[in-house]
Amino acid sequence: CNNVQFIFTIGLEGTGHHMMNVVADSSPFIERLRAAIGNFGDLSSLLFDDRNKSGLFNSHLNGFDPSVLHRVVQALQEIDKTVAFNFPGEVFRFPLNTLPNGTSSGMISY
Repeated sequence: CNNVQFIFTIGLEGTGHHMMNVVADSSPFIERLRAAIGNFGDLSSLLFDDRNKSGLFNSHLNGFDPSVLHRVVQALQEIDKTVAFNFPGEVFRFPLNTLPNGTSSGMISY
């Protein structure tokens, strides 16, 4: 991906890493990208699905499903293409595990 830098925020409990949800959700970039793409719920659920335990980062619970990885890669490539088309010349930083998604996926936390 050339137009997007995907960021994965980590932190131990009690270090404030959950605050990144608020920061990401109020980001002007996220609002611009949401206007171009729509909701990030599909990607968020593909990464971490707290309800069905079927996301890429839930694979330790239900076994690794290569089709989920393939769908994640497709979603990330689509975000990159959308940024390139809608915001030429700009490079955006995209928070993978703090996606504002409106689903029950929540923050990916370890």
